[in-house]
Amino acid sequence: MTPFEATEYIKSTMSVSTLTTSQKMAFEFAISALEKQIPKKVKEYSLGGFCCSSCGAIAYPTAAYCQHCGQALDWRDGDV
Repeated sequence: MTPFEATEYIKSTMSVSTLTTSQKMAFEFAISALEKQIPKKVKEYSLGGFCCSSCGAIAYPTAAYCQHCGQALDWRDGDV
């Protein structure tokens, strides 16, 4: 199961009306953590640098994750 599939499964489970507030909060926390594992394309500055598309922090080309928010970074060629 991929992080995306796990996120979708948890979201579908959250629709059950018998969940307590604490259970819903735990699911939301888990979703947030899983979503950070799904790589997002970095954004390119007009001056040639890069930033995290989640938080806007500087993204270094050698980094797999944003040093500020922990988001997985997608450096594949094409849609940078």
